[in-house]
Amino acid sequence: MPIETILILLPTSAVFICIIILVATKYRGFVEEDHLSEIKLVSPAFKLIKNVVKKSFLSSEVLLILLTIYILSLTVAYTSSFAFTSQIISTETHYNALIVGKHLVPPEVVDSITQRYILVYQIFKGIEINESTYYALIIKCNFNYINENNVDIRSEFYRYCDYLSQNYVIADDDSYVDNAILSNFLGMDIQLVKVDLSKLMSLELLPGVYFVHSIGTIGGLSLRIEDESKILLIPISINIEKKLCSEGCEVQTMVVGFDFIEKYKNEVNNVLDIFDYIAISTDGGLQILSRSLTPTPKTLMSIFLSFIISMIMIYAIGGGFIEKMLSMGRDLFILGATRKFFKSAVLLGTTITLFLMSLPLVSIAWMGLINSVAVLNYVISVIGFVVMTSYRLRSVAGEVLHPELIGSYSYVVSVFTSLDKLTSCLRGILSKDDFFAISEVEGIKEEKVQIIRIELIYKKALSTLASVEIYVDRINNNFRYTVFVDVWSMEDSTREFLSSIQRLALSKTVGGVISCIES
Repeated sequence: MPIETILILLPTSAVFICIIILVATKYRGFVEEDHLSEIKLVSPAFKLIKNVVKKSFLSSEVLLILLTIYILSLTVAYTSSFAFTSQIISTETHYNALIVGKHLVPPEVVDSITQRYILVYQIFKGIEINESTYYALIIKCNFNYINENNVDIRSEFYRYCDYLSQNYVIADDDSYVDNAILSNFLGMDIQLVKVDLSKLMSLELLPGVYFVHSIGTIGGLSLRIEDESKILLIPISINIEKKLCSEGCEVQTMVVGFDFIEKYKNEVNNVLDIFDYIAISTDGGLQILSRSLTPTPKTLMSIFLSFIISMIMIYAIGGGFIEKMLSMGRDLFILGATRKFFKSAVLLGTTITLFLMSLPLVSIAWMGLINSVAVLNYVISVIGFVVMTSYRLRSVAGEVLHPELIGSYSYVVSVFTSLDKLTSCLRGILSKDDFFAISEVEGIKEEKVQIIRIELIYKKALSTLASVEIYVDRINNNFRYTVFVDVWSMEDSTREFLSSIQRLALSKTVGGVISCIES
């Protein structure tokens, strides 16, 4: 990894770590001490997800797992390598290399790659002259040796290049354009020569790639301009591309090279940094190398090993994070939340946390300081983290958050509320409830404890009742309010249905008790 990259990565990582520490310091007391009773004040789902995100940022287990994934991702990026997409086709060639880019490449860049070539700019923006549309091929010929006995593409181009080197504009014999019309359009005096361009129209450099403009494909067949009278060959010295493309236009750059084949093989990396693909002549055909990169086996093995190590770390360390989430789940379950809601909120909150943690890595990769395979490795490891967390939550939550274990709730405060006031307040709150109707409310005073018994009828069933008992006793200088709920039904109801009614009644009663005490 270059020293410049390291110097940029270190400050970026330091700033990211400082931000995490500041956020952790700001919310430390709130997150560790804030229990889910406060969720009733806002949207439960939003509140829970926010708490999961905060606890994830503060969780030493999550930070250690993410640090491992970051280190492994950067290691994979450093050791990764790619091979260009390669394809070999059997065809007869009349050149040593064909280089194609779907944008305008300056001539000086082409000169740095090859010395003997034909450079062609296909300008797809038409030239409107006397209600006719012409298409320009801007050409530069940079070769001298011509072997007349060889079927070399240079032999076919020799006549064209000879005119173009003298700054002639070439049109077809059947073209209606003349010197005056073209000079008026270009705003300069030009010399026009007309020759037969029919051979040029059928010149196919690659299957489906022609010397003249291709205008689309139908059924896998490439369509090109068929009317040679609509083609103009213009020398590069006229700089017509600046006039035609002053407001932007589509241009394709084609370089037909005649240097030694080994030279082009050595320049593949440099060529594909600029162009889209290069076709190099081989024995009996062409090897086409494109900019689309494919990872080497070494890179794939690095990603695989990184994933395995990440999964081992997640399995070994993630148990602490799961336990922290389950401590929230116990409170949630008492307040009427279902296990599906709890698991969905935890997974969504964890995913948001992991996404936020990825921003520094994505930014560094976007700036080109590291290989983008680091982001791919991070995403794969994070998906594994989420899947494993989901599996462990599903297996553990079913045991820890079992419905039959949730039937009571204790609330300890320093404020005492009289039995009559609490009974009256609960009657007023529960009588307005949408789910339950009050059948009976009874207050009992005993020597060391006060008891409130409430019978609730579930409105959305025929014969389902919830028996609620509230015990108020003294513990040192505080008072403990303990709520027990038992549900029974004459209907053939499932255990899950009765459990949800039990939790709903418990949530309503606990909320009423807290409201009455604090009012």
